Amino acid sequence: MKLRTLTFGLILIAVSLSAGCKSGPPVMPAAENSTLLAIQLELAPPLSLFGNKEPEKVFFVRVLDDNLMSRHGMIESTWARDNRVYLLNAEPGVYIAVAGQYSITTEGQTTSTTSGNVTVSTTTGGGTNYYTTFFPEEVVQNTRIVVEPNKVTFMGKYVLGMEQGYDSMDEMQKHYVEQMFPGAIQAAANRSAAMGFLTAQPHYRGVVKSQILPADGMAQFTSLARGDFGETPWSAFFN
Repeated sequence: MKLRTLTFGLILIAVSLSAGCKSGPPVMPAAENSTLLAIQLELAPPLSLFGNKEPEKVFFVRVLDDNLMSRHGMIESTWARDNRVYLLNAEPGVYIAVAGQYSITTEGQTTSTTSGNVTVSTTTGGGTNYYTTFFPEEVVQNTRIVVEPNKVTFMGKYVLGMEQGYDSMDEMQKHYVEQMFPGAIQAAANRSAAMGFLTAQPHYRGVVKSQILPADGMAQFTSLARGDFGETPWSAFFN
C-alpha cells in the first residue's frame, strides 16, 4: 500500500512538472539592433463561463506614413506567454497593434458500423476554430509606440470584450478586417440578406473593458516578463 501511494505521488509530481513546463522564445536576439515589443491582452468572449481568453497571436502594423489605417500588411507576433504577447526582432520604427486571436480545437465524433467482418469508422465534426478580435480605434491609437533597438517597448495592458456585428465596428476595425479577411464584410451582408436574419461571424468587434497605458503598466509587466525569458539571452533586456 505504501509503495502504491508513493508511486501515485511521483506520477502526480511528474504530471505537474510537465504541465508547468512551457517552451521559451523561438528566436534569440539579433546580432545587432535587436528589438522586443510586447503587449498584454485578454479577450472576453460573449456569455463565457470560463473567464477571459489569452491570445495566441496579436497582429501588429508598422506605420510608415503616419496613417494608422495602413495598407502595408500586418505582422504576426512571435511568441506568447499567458496574456503577454511578444514581437521579437522587429525592424525599428513606429508600430500599432490591431487585432488579437485565439483558437479552440475540438475532437470529431467517431461512429462505427459493422457489416459481417468489416467495420467502417466515420469521423464527423471537430477541427480548429479561430476567433479574431479587432481593436477599436481608441486602443489602436493608445498602442502607437516607437520601437527602438536594444530596449523593451511595451504597448500597455488591455481587456477587450468580444461583440458581434460588422455594422457596429468603427472604421479602423472595418479597415483591418478587410486587410486580414478581404471581402468578409460584404460576404456576411450577402448571407444575412439571403437568409433574412443576421448570421454569426468569426470576427469580433473589440470593446474596451479596461486598459492600462504603457507608463502605468510597465513595472508590473517587467516583473512578469523577466520570468518569461528566464535565462535566455533576452534577459539582458531587463537588466
